[in-house]
Amino acid sequence: ELFSEGILRGTVSFVVPAQGYQSFNDIIWTINLEENDYVLKVLSFSGRINLCSVSIIPTNSTESGGAVQPPFILPALEYSDASEKTPESYGGCNQKGDGVDAQPTTDEICQDRDQSSCNIGWWDPEEYLVYSFSIPSSAAGMYTVRVRAAASRAGRDIALELTTVG
Repeated sequence: ELFSEGILRGTVSFVVPAQGYQSFNDIIWTINLEENDYVLKVLSFSGRINLCSVSIIPTNSTESGGAVQPPFILPALEYSDASEKTPESYGGCNQKGDGVDAQPTTDEICQDRDQSSCNIGWWDPEEYLVYSFSIPSSAAGMYTVRVRAAASRAGRDIALELTTVG
């Protein structure tokens, strides 16, 4: 059940296809989102996964005052919080000083569609990133949560946990 004590709580896990660290695939989760502030936690269960971007996209065009609501496309480094096991940042892309590792990406979809020039890399098990976003009442409805991830080894798991704020 996604609702508990009035708070949306949803967790789903996926296996990231093993095609190489720069061969990204879209992980898709379709969910109904009401007006609210949300926190999406992206968690690496098994480690050795790269993350390019997180997108929250209306499944149908949602009109608000005559304007179509745009999707939320968040490059990997636009997280609001993180849990990282090592204090050093590897890869040269992350200047936040929080130890999250990031490197330039060669994935054209990450660069062009998602405007992400870097990807999170070297994820250890149980490290996670948190992304925050809001859905106004005029844009409530069905959304696709799309996480663009890559792995070079089979059996690498990633989890998405969605909660409401407040």
